[in-house]
Amino acid sequence: MNNDSDVENSIRKAEFTVGFFLQPHFSLLAFTAAADALTTANLVIGKPRFSFQTLTLGAPRVVSDLSIMIPCDRALPRAKSSCGNSAQASDYRHAERSVNSVAALLSGIDLLLVCGGYRCKLQQNRHTSQVLQEAADKGIAPGGLWNGV
Repeated sequence: MNNDSDVENSIRKAEFTVGFFLQPHFSLLAFTAAADALTTANLVIGKPRFSFQTLTLGAPRVVSDLSIMIPCDRALPRAKSSCGNSAQASDYRHAERSVNSVAALLSGIDLLLVCGGYRCKLQQNRHTSQVLQEAADKGIAPGGLWNGV
């Protein structure tokens, strides 16, 4: 579990990285609003202080609530994704980086935002829980867009 000083130290770093953990049918509006806020903050500050990465489990592209496929920067392959689609090895050519562990998925992330939406499954997913637990163990601050954490 992280404490307030861990979060304050992360914020004081030269660059603060947000990981958007995209769930199938996530709210595209919530995601783009948050990403735009980070980009605008960099413009106002005048230097790249904030960055973000899109993360997922399963296939390297995630469908939004508007049926728009979003390619992810990092994808952790699973035999089946949380939406039940089987991912083929060739599918990962679109991901900037296919990773082989939860630790690699979370590498360099300071804040992990789970991006949900109205049509996201609300049942617990053991792979998602594993990512959240490892993030907590590493002192990565959790957060959520739309569904909460």
